[in-house]
Amino acid sequence: YYYLKNSEAGQIEEFRKQRKQNLNEAIQYYQNAIVALVDSFHTNDPFVEPPMRNIISEIQMVDVLKKKSLAMEKLADIYLSEFDNKNSLKYFQASLKSLSNAITLIHKLQIGFENEDSKLFLSQNQESTFYEAVNIAFKLYKLTQKNEYLAQAFELSERGKASNLLASIKDMKAKEFGGIPDSLLEKEKDLKNYIANYTSKLFEESHSLKPDSQKVNLYSSKIFKYNEEYNKLVDSFEKSYPQYYTLKYESKVVTINEIQSKLGTRQALVEFFVKEPDSDTANGELFRFIITKDSASISKETLNTEYLKDIQTVHDFLINPNYMDTRKQDFVKYSLAAHNLYKTLIEHDSRKLKDKALTIVPHNKLSYIPFDALISQMPDTSAMNFKNLKYLIKEYPINYSYSATLLFDYAKNKKTSKQNLIIFSPKYIADEPRLTAESSVPFFFNPLPGAEDEVKSISKHMHANSFVNLFAQENTFKDKAPEYDILHLAMHTVINDTLPMFSKLVFSRPNQTTNDDGYLNTYEIYNMKLHARLAVLSACETGTGKLQKGEGVMSMARAFIYAGCPSIVMTLWQVEDKSGAKIMNDFYYYMSKGKRKDVALRMAKLKHLENSDPLTAH
Repeated sequence: YYYLKNSEAGQIEEFRKQRKQNLNEAIQYYQNAIVALVDSFHTNDPFVEPPMRNIISEIQMVDVLKKKSLAMEKLADIYLSEFDNKNSLKYFQASLKSLSNAITLIHKLQIGFENEDSKLFLSQNQESTFYEAVNIAFKLYKLTQKNEYLAQAFELSERGKASNLLASIKDMKAKEFGGIPDSLLEKEKDLKNYIANYTSKLFEESHSLKPDSQKVNLYSSKIFKYNEEYNKLVDSFEKSYPQYYTLKYESKVVTINEIQSKLGTRQALVEFFVKEPDSDTANGELFRFIITKDSASISKETLNTEYLKDIQTVHDFLINPNYMDTRKQDFVKYSLAAHNLYKTLIEHDSRKLKDKALTIVPHNKLSYIPFDALISQMPDTSAMNFKNLKYLIKEYPINYSYSATLLFDYAKNKKTSKQNLIIFSPKYIADEPRLTAESSVPFFFNPLPGAEDEVKSISKHMHANSFVNLFAQENTFKDKAPEYDILHLAMHTVINDTLPMFSKLVFSRPNQTTNDDGYLNTYEIYNMKLHARLAVLSACETGTGKLQKGEGVMSMARAFIYAGCPSIVMTLWQVEDKSGAKIMNDFYYYMSKGKRKDVALRMAKLKHLENSDPLTAH
């Protein structure tokens, strides 16, 4: 009530005075709510944060901490408008502390959930918490110019990216390398399930028309009891099984200093954190971090709905398979949108990025567009010519990652595979119906003659074991793939945006002696253990999928990363068969000459542009 209450004062000074009083009242009530939520915490001073233990409801505590933080931020903004920097700094710092505690609890909730859907729901609903935290850290940086707040803003941005994927990888590694007995793993799992079960019962009873006070008290005491046991168990892990504890429970993300120590002099990381505009009247904001070997910066852009329209225009244009029917007005629309996005995303820091290889960490809908295809200079639109556009690929080699932490801390694989390259290129019969387990509607897959050429040309550049036509079987891939350093899959896909785990790679129709159905589902890839350093998914739309807020695109590429493969070459649309084969041939040629993966792919794309006419350069 007090947070939302507006002042009725006519004079600006009186308005600010009343608004400050209302916000202070709100902050005090939020502190009272915190006291009510934490056992054995009785401090009513809102600048004193509670211990992050013995909390009756962690999800409610996240909500209260966030509201208290936002009230403090608004108070800090008023003090800043009055040039009272001392009080402004005090309230901004307190605001950030509250949100940091909320984020600590979000991490605790995340690793406490056994159910993947619950984890994804939490990420989606708490994305705004991470945005607010980055925003407050940015305000503190602008106010003080202290690098500690730049570092904190980046850390918070990282915490809000692909955290479930990171947590899942850490959990898997913890179980594999933590040296912990199975009996304790079972106890840990059981306690988490008990807590989740009684929390659910408490929620249902508390929100019924006539709550039973005895049941509420019983469920609350059970939650408290099992939380105590769980916390003691986690404490014992820290002392007796430190490797397991570190891998699973520490919420560490990569720092700016650590990234700088790993970057080469001609490399740069560009990370975005975006609050997208949700209406024509409500603007959004974009935070941009640029990290090079010897510098780090943060900047902010205000976004309107034109930003989303530009993304949609570029995306829709690129995924349209009817490129031969492209009209001049399509060319103009694409060029405008691609150049607008360049100005919003890159132009501000183009001098810092000159002659650098870029690693882009996108956010939200930016994950759907290739930065390669943005345009740094508006062309002459009087004639349609895709060949001469100033694409970013002409200026930079470009990589992408779900997060910097995933890239630098968890995705570094030394070569442990005995074999070099394995290739799969299945046989498809155009009029042969293929059913899936989820649908009674048959699929028909056209032959891919370009894929056969692809296999032959790749084999000229690198020693490969190839499984083509009817030999390209799903069970063969499952059996052989863990032994290889590079996996190359030239095949059809079935993309399921509703249930991303059921998107699939389509192998040859299996023979009668196997239980496999010829479809490698995304969830099956998650269950594999790969040792490859590179997977080339030379199939249509392997990089597309459902956008999950806080996590990124739920694509097949994500599954390969989870299975242990740190580098993926993937596609964002339906690839034209022959062009794809040529680009892949050149990619492997340049890699065989010692070029880095990103450089080799860039050179292959540039060669494609060079050899194309003004339309097929699309």
